Amino acid sequence: MVTLPRVLVVDDDPGFRAVLRELLQARGYRVVGEAGDGDAAVAAAAALRPSAAVVDIHLPGPDGLAVAPPQSLPPTRRAGLRGGARATRSPRT
Repeated sequence: MVTLPRVLVVDDDPGFRAVLRELLQARGYRVVGEAGDGDAAVAAAAALRPSAAVVDIHLPGPDGLAVAPPQSLPPTRRAGLRGGARATRSPRT
């Protein structure tokens, strides 16, 4: 049986977070939490221990590039979004 990742959604736009949550859940992913800024993302990752995170690069406070390193979101797979058109992925550490 395949276990899909437990996902943390991080974006400063609540509407985008809602749409992404719906898309992920429709495909069987379990969205375990959301955050609207970099500080909240780090706190949520520590509390929820997601196995994956979708992180907006442009966030209030620490940006997505600052919160994506392994020391901030361990041991999470991360995907960063830029302008909704491109995605960057980091390998699992």
